[in-house]
Amino acid sequence: RISRNVKEPYWVRWWSRRSGCVTWCFKMEMFVCGFDFGGVAKRSWIAENSVLRSCSRVPNSTTSLRNNRSKQCHGATFGITMCTEASGGDSVSREDVFAMLNSEDGGDRARGINQARFLPPDQCLEAILTMVKDANPQLRYAAVSQLSVAGKADPERSFEILKDIVATDKEPTVQAAAADVISSLKLPGCYELLDELYGNTNDWMLRFSIISGLGEMGDPRAYELLIDALKNAGEEEPLIKIAALGALGELGDVRALDTIRGFVDDSDSIVADRASFAIGLLEKQSVE
Repeated sequence: RISRNVKEPYWVRWWSRRSGCVTWCFKMEMFVCGFDFGGVAKRSWIAENSVLRSCSRVPNSTTSLRNNRSKQCHGATFGITMCTEASGGDSVSREDVFAMLNSEDGGDRARGINQARFLPPDQCLEAILTMVKDANPQLRYAAVSQLSVAGKADPERSFEILKDIVATDKEPTVQAAAADVISSLKLPGCYELLDELYGNTNDWMLRFSIISGLGEMGDPRAYELLIDALKNAGEEEPLIKIAALGALGELGDVRALDTIRGFVDDSDSIVADRASFAIGLLEKQSVE
């Protein structure tokens, strides 16, 4: 949950390994509300209980959640357009999944990406890798995001493919998803690649994704990069500050305490809260 005053509402999104699905935030005049998704824009899946729902954005509406048909987000409603059960993995076959992935219909391919998670790990990875070059950037994004789990079946192969994606894909959100998955692999060469990417891009979403993953990645070399990101984030980049503060707390380097204390009275209450939380983590580390 992120609060920030902005002039116009817009979308931000990133992959959340903790929730196992894409996190979207609808940023509004006074409030940002996060929901977990597994797709992009007008065809997405909201992970809720055991059901993944394909949704579309309905702007300028305040319809409340009724009968699982819409989800209110402080003035923005997500209307339910399709439902797919996310349980019953035993009934999902490789043939069924690949039939969906090979369909000309984007909705079928999207459903195939979702259902692939119920296949054995090696088959799941095989299925997902067929989609990372899909012509539809939304589906590429969903497929790349799933590599945080599917890629564990063959981390080295996944890393090589992700390196190609961050270097060649023209969709910034796909690049950002790939960078975040790279940080989750924790393989030799991952940090060096992310450090180079961070220094060579001005795209805030890609930078945000890299920063968010570095804390969990746990490489002590990330300290200087995270401190630099925190100090140099502008007032228009509160998400960068929040991500850097969180990553520094996760990284556990107590040298960051003095810098982080400078943000506990930040005018943005969420930045201030994140700073306090990071201090708590680091002080616990210093005691232990």
